[in-house]
Amino acid sequence: MAVKSKKEFKMLLGFITILSLLTSKTAYATSSVETVKLVPSQWISCSSYVHLHILCYEGQQPTFPKMFQSTFVEIKGATGATWAVYLGHTAAEVSASHSSQQSVWSWIAPQTQGPSEIQLTPFNASCIGISGHKSTIEARLLLLHISYYRLGACLAGVLLLFLAPKLARSKICHYFTGVSFGVVASALVMSFVLWRIFPKKGLAMSMLVGGWMVGVYFLGLAYENARQLFSEYRGHVAAYILATGLLSFFAVHRFGPVSNPRTLDCIQWSLQAAACLLILLSSHYLEAAVGIMFFSLAVYNFPDKWSAKMSTFIRSKVFRPEHKFISMEEYEEMGARETEKALRELREFCSSPQSNPWKLQLNLSNPRRFAKFVEGESHLENEEILSYNTISWDDDAEVLTDDEDY
Repeated sequence: MAVKSKKEFKMLLGFITILSLLTSKTAYATSSVETVKLVPSQWISCSSYVHLHILCYEGQQPTFPKMFQSTFVEIKGATGATWAVYLGHTAAEVSASHSSQQSVWSWIAPQTQGPSEIQLTPFNASCIGISGHKSTIEARLLLLHISYYRLGACLAGVLLLFLAPKLARSKICHYFTGVSFGVVASALVMSFVLWRIFPKKGLAMSMLVGGWMVGVYFLGLAYENARQLFSEYRGHVAAYILATGLLSFFAVHRFGPVSNPRTLDCIQWSLQAAACLLILLSSHYLEAAVGIMFFSLAVYNFPDKWSAKMSTFIRSKVFRPEHKFISMEEYEEMGARETEKALRELREFCSSPQSNPWKLQLNLSNPRRFAKFVEGESHLENEEILSYNTISWDDDAEVLTDDEDY
């Protein structure tokens, strides 16, 4: 009976010790929490003596000029430093997330380096919790007033929306899509074959026991293996992509591009849906992105007849050219200059072999006069000049006589 009581006493003592450890750790975590406000481009030092640093960002008022802003937190530490990151909308959510992940196992679990960059929404309030281990961690808020990646994504979405009808019916687009689909499909087939070769019973059991954390671990492992494969066997991967791309190109060339009108319409609508999605994902300001998307759709579906009328009205009213009136002296000078230029060009043409001058002279009533004109003489005779001047003078006299009579 005494032995049994001694064993129970040891078990009770161990339980009390574990409970005290948990209580002391929770009390330490609660008492060593520091909340700091994030200021753009200002480094904040997170000492290892404080168990949890909560960095809060208040957010901005969303406006249309700020729709392409991008905000993220940069975290760095010394070589070999490790830290954990907790996210939430408020400091209370971050503290609760940190407390829920603390357990006895965290004392012996290996610590890993957390993410070095965390994306935030510029227009929403959010907080980040950083728990450093054995070293000081520094963090700062970076605010990009214009993210060129987001601006480029928005412009690419608008262009894709308007160019979708031409791209859907372009043979180059068909070949490019077919080759890309062939390369991706061959990679998926190879992955499926490898999946069938490897045993799945142990993996399924580990997924069943460990849950989604094991799935995340295997996804990260697959990503690391793929990255290592691309870096170490770059030539083999390039040869594989080239071979599958050529096979896909020959297959598309053999069966020909898509020619069914309904299939082409489906391709066009798919491209336009992808364009709308690209516009929506280009900004954190969802209302502005939706406005740009609907405006682009309205312009795209605007009737051609109304568009032509509006274009004509704008050109005639807004961009109307200014007419410059010239004087009579300028008109006579321009007429003489242009007449002399036209006569010179006519002489050059008549002197060239293209005009066939011998055949042209057979159709003329006065070939001698034509020859003199080609040689540089005037195209008018003296009698014609005198007659023209006389007629002009008589006309002026008649006009003056009429005015006098009037």
